[in-house]
This record gives sequence, C-alpha cells and structure tokens, in this order.
Amino acid sequence: MIRSNVRRYPDGWREAHPLTGLMYCADCGAKMYVHRVNNGKRVPQYTCSAYSKIPVGTLCPTQHRINADVVMELIKELLKAIAEYSQLNREEFIETVRKAQTSQQSSEITRLKSRLSEAQKRVQDLEKLLCWIYEDNILGKLPDERYAVLDGQYSKEQKELSAEIAEMEAELSGYEEEKQWLKKQNFKNTAEDAYTG
Repeated sequence: MIRSNVRRYPDGWREAHPLTGLMYCADCGAKMYVHRVNNGKRVPQYTCSAYSKIPVGTLCPTQHRINADVVMELIKELLKAIAEYSQLNREEFIETVRKAQTSQQSSEITRLKSRLSEAQKRVQDLEKLLCWIYEDNILGKLPDERYAVLDGQYSKEQKELSAEIAEMEAELSGYEEEKQWLKKQNFKNTAEDAYTG
C-alpha cells in the first residue's frame, strides 16, 4: 500500500529510497521501512515496522519483506496502464480516482483513530505500571534488579508509543485540514457555477 504527503528519511546508507515513507503494510497498516542487505551487494528491501515491536509478531505476524526494486517495477507497469486508461476516458478516470481517494482516506482515518485510542490507553496503563513497580520497589516487594529491568521495558515502550501517538495525531490533523480545504473549494465552485449560470 502506498500513500502520499509523508516525510522521507535517509536509511542507514544515508540515502532515501524513492518509496521511503510511502509504503504501508497491507495487513496491519504500519509503515514499511527500507533496509539494505550488505552481503557484497546493496539490496533495498522493505519490512513492516510493526513486526519488530515488543512483543515481536504481536502487531503484525510477519515482516512482509519485499525487494524495493520489484515494487518499483510493478509501479512502473501500473503507471503505464493508468496513463493509457486516463487517455481513453479522462472524465471517468478523474471520477474513479476521486472515489478511490475518498474511500482510502475514510478507511485510513478509521484505522488511525482506532490505533490512536489503543496506543493512548496503553500509555495510561504503562504509567500505572510504572507507579506500581516503583511503590513495590520502595516497599521492598520488588528487588532493585527486577525493578530496573521492568522500568526500562515500560519506559521504552511508553516512549515509542508517545512518538507513534504524535505521528498519528499529525496525520489525522492533516486529513482534517484537507477535508476543510476541499469543502471550501466545493463551495467556491458551486458559487461560481451559480453566478455564471
């Protein structure tokens, strides 16, 4: 799955692949990040970012590893087919694209809101857990070594979730801004049609 309006970051080789930040897992909806396998060759491959989140395999069952060059070739063929279709019937093509974008955005907004709610609840739960293990440690119920391990795990997960929450909120805000802009454009076009008519 490929989306637009995202920031691109270089990978470990200080290079940004053309699809960086644009590919999302079709199963769980998480971003797919590019990795370059250095076994004598530099081969860009995309993997699902949710797969490796603790506990591994919980948010997504597999990495969905895919060769980036294969994706680029598929996109090339798809764009060629789209170009041919758009030339045959431009109005039908524009309407098809509009409906597809609306449907995709609606599904994405629903997914983001659902995941956002889950992440926010988990952050709250982690905060309670951090308080509990701190109190248990102070009261001598939890050994210092065990406390340090749990504190590190919970704090790391909380930090990752907070970053994910901020990113999802930014995406939802972007969708809302785009929605308001489209409403204004539609109103403007309707007013102009009424005036000229």
